[in-house]
Amino acid sequence: MPSKLTVIRWWLTGCLLFFATFAFAQRSVSGKVTSDADKQPIFGATVSVKGTNVATQTNSEGNFTLTVPADRNTLVISFVGFESIEVPVTSGTVNVTMKERTTTLTDVVVTGYSSQAKKDITGSVAVVKTEDLKAVPAANAESQLQGRASGVTVTTSNQPGDGAQVRIRGFGSFTNNNPLFIIDGVPTGGLGGLNPNDIESMQVLKDAAAASIYGSRASSGVVIVTTKKGKAGSAKVS
Repeated sequence: MPSKLTVIRWWLTGCLLFFATFAFAQRSVSGKVTSDADKQPIFGATVSVKGTNVATQTNSEGNFTLTVPADRNTLVISFVGFESIEVPVTSGTVNVTMKERTTTLTDVVVTGYSSQAKKDITGSVAVVKTEDLKAVPAANAESQLQGRASGVTVTTSNQPGDGAQVRIRGFGSFTNNNPLFIIDGVPTGGLGGLNPNDIESMQVLKDAAAASIYGSRASSGVVIVTTKKGKAGSAKVS
């Protein structure tokens, strides 16, 4: 029968092995997140371990430190205005350079009689993607607009033959609160007669700057729709 001293030694050895295994199962990873354009550190970027709830944020110098479980080896770095990136963890130091997300800034937006890049627009304009419209199963384009642009509310009476009511920035008067609909440059009363599959782009002008283009008719906002047209090149079927 082993002595009491031997039992204590075995117990201490087991505890040391347990803590050593636990420490080895987790590893500390540190690094720095910078911008690709000006090489400046990014403050507040989220660094998380893919597939887990382990996450942290970079400090004012772009540095971060977090503990990565042994069965995970990929970090996900994300920040507003930058493209998210996944980085494999091969060592204890990970330095990341993030690229700015410029796709939304270079989008061409139709505003009245002209088109501008989104980054050059000073007014409140919402661009609705056709993919988002098609994701909503609705009979008309007005109903598909619900939830696709901030400040835009769509209601229906659910009565046969009644169309949807679009409200931009709520109710502005006691009489007519319907926005002005422009389809390929032609003012219309709504989108009820338009096939949603024919829409190529849709913009919603929400601020008072639209009145400088369309006058008092734009007091309740403007919905500008551009339909699909023939383009040069080989035929495409979707």
